[in-house]
Amino acid sequence: MLEKREADVIIIGGGIMGCATAYRLAKRGVDVLVLEKKEIGNGGSCRNAGGVRQSARDPKELPLAMYAVQNIWPQLSEELGVDVEYHQGGNLRLGLTDKDIKVLENHTAKSTKLGRKDIIKIDRILDLDWDVIGYVDPGITVNFIKDGKQVEKRQLKLPTRIKNVIHCKNPRCITSVEQELPQVFTLTDTATRTYRCLYCEAKAENA
Repeated sequence: MLEKREADVIIIGGGIMGCATAYRLAKRGVDVLVLEKKEIGNGGSCRNAGGVRQSARDPKELPLAMYAVQNIWPQLSEELGVDVEYHQGGNLRLGLTDKDIKVLENHTAKSTKLGRKDIIKIDRILDLDWDVIGYVDPGITVNFIKDGKQVEKRQLKLPTRIKNVIHCKNPRCITSVEQELPQVFTLTDTATRTYRCLYCEAKAENA
C-alpha cells in the first residue's frame, strides 16, 4: 500500500527542469514532492549533448538562459559539492546553403532584439582552419546546418600543434633569421593553454 503524502508543491517529472525547480523551492523552505515514473534524470535529460546554450532560444526562454549562464552554472559545482562538468565556451553555427542562411538570419534577428548576437553567418562553403578556431576559443561548439537541419556537431579543442598562427618573439630563434621557416608551436600544457616554439621552446606570449 502506498504511503499518502502531502506537500506544498508537487512536481511531475524528475528531469533536469523538475529537479532544478524542486531544489530551488526546497532551498526557500518549501515542502516539495517530485513524482517520477522511472528514474531521476531519465528521458531527455540523459539523452542530449549536455550543452548549455543561449543561441537559437525562444525569446521567452532567453532571459532565464542568460541568467543561468551568468549566475547559476559557474557556481553550481561548488554549491552542490559535485563536479557538474560545466565549461563555458562559444557556439558557432555554419550555414552551407541559402536556406541555411535564412534559418540563421532568423535566429540572429531574435538575438539582436534582446541585445545579443551570437551567430556567425557563412554564405558559401569555406576551407576553414579548425585548429585556428580551436586555438582562439577552445570548447566552442560548431553546428553544421544543411537544408535547414543540423547534420553535424563538433566540439573543438586546443590543437596540439599550430602553424603560422602566432609568431615567436625570441630574437635568437632560428625563425628570426630564416624567415621562410613556418612558425610552429606545440601545446605543452593544456590547463594553462601554454604553447612553445618548436625550434627554441620559447613560450608564446599570447597563448
